[in-house]
Amino acid sequence: MESPDAYTTPLLVDTAGGRWLAVTGAGYVTLHELETGREVARIGGLIPNRNEDYRNVASATLAGDVLLVPTRRTPFTAFRIAPGPKLERLWTNDYGPDVPTPVSDGKRVWLVDDKGIMQCLHVENGEPLWSRRRIEPGLYSSSLVLAGGRVYATSEDCTTTVLAAQDDFQTLAVNRLDEHILASPAIASGKLFLRTAESVYCIGRGAL
Repeated sequence: MESPDAYTTPLLVDTAGGRWLAVTGAGYVTLHELETGREVARIGGLIPNRNEDYRNVASATLAGDVLLVPTRRTPFTAFRIAPGPKLERLWTNDYGPDVPTPVSDGKRVWLVDDKGIMQCLHVENGEPLWSRRRIEPGLYSSSLVLAGGRVYATSEDCTTTVLAAQDDFQTLAVNRLDEHILASPAIASGKLFLRTAESVYCIGRGAL
């Protein structure tokens, strides 16, 4: 079963078995050769109850050889990229986000839904390290970013919650700019860049 609506970004996956382009559609995950675009692996199961009106926005995240694939909240599925290549379902649960793309350090994956509810799961088994923790109230469309041992979650009113990238829930800071933002933060040269509806902010110390 496929749906016509998917807004995800393809992902370059680099594993011990090779390099491919992973595409998350509105029903299937596929792997493609970089040189030719030829499809080399496919697996379905992203649309619950064969709902043709489903749509996927959040993009996949890579953690080693595990591809973490969100859908419209449920299911959230981890696929192992096995030699061949093959896509093998590792685990699935109902913890997924809607719009913001998750982020992973290879062992843990952090997710936030559009209402600001965050969770941190084990990559290997999908079990929560901590779950259902509300951060600053607001709507969340920006993807999470990870840098310097910190996870950054930015709401649409440009409030950024900074969390420690560790096994327990710890808020390190909350920063507000009081502007509208949909774009995801970017990290470069030790700086955090935020593109709001009106401006681009560079946050950090020292020259670029």
